Amino acid sequence: MSTPQFWSTPFRYIRWAAHEKPAILASLCIGFMGPVSLAAIPPHPPRPR
Repeated sequence: MSTPQFWSTPFRYIRWAAHEKPAILASLCIGFMGPVSLAAIPPHPPRPR
């Protein structure tokens, strides 16, 4: 099975990568969680002085 082109079929590539290269897929998922957590988690309340 040849590697599908990422930009033409991204879901097919993700499915292929999940089976053939799970470490790359896991690192991409962890990498995407950073910006998502910045948008989803509210900032800390100010600390009293």
